[in-house]
Amino acid sequence: MRADKLNKNSVAYVSLKKEQMNEYQAIADAAATVAENTSIVVFTADATSSRVITMPLALAGRQVKFLWQVEQATSDRVLTRASSDDFVGQINCSVQGDGAGDGDVLSVTDGTVAITIVDDVNIGSEVNCYCAVDGQWIITGHITYDAVGSIPTIA
Repeated sequence: MRADKLNKNSVAYVSLKKEQMNEYQAIADAAATVAENTSIVVFTADATSSRVITMPLALAGRQVKFLWQVEQATSDRVLTRASSDDFVGQINCSVQGDGAGDGDVLSVTDGTVAITIVDDVNIGSEVNCYCAVDGQWIITGHITYDAVGSIPTIA
């Protein structure tokens, strides 16, 4: 074996692969904390009441994508920060089946500590969080709602 190659059975190789893996986390009808090694979160159930989703620490290079596998028709999901992190960016919102282009853009201003994704989110909607500098999530996404005026709120 060459000295610059890791043995695929070695502890160092297994640790390296685990750190690089894009872990998937399914969140059902519950509050949750996104695991440190998670990069894809899928909402697999409609929340029966408001559910808080706590982000991992915002460390440069980290990213987390949230996807809706089922319609969020009943209650909200609230994305909150870890520690003293914050959010900044925008989320594009549109109305299902609206050829007139009704929709809105939520501007997430610097210093935002929580984002409430209100109910009526359609399947396939997504929100992406990227971290370019420690302590701040840059948020983007496209959420499709059933009705005009149903856009996320910030705090």
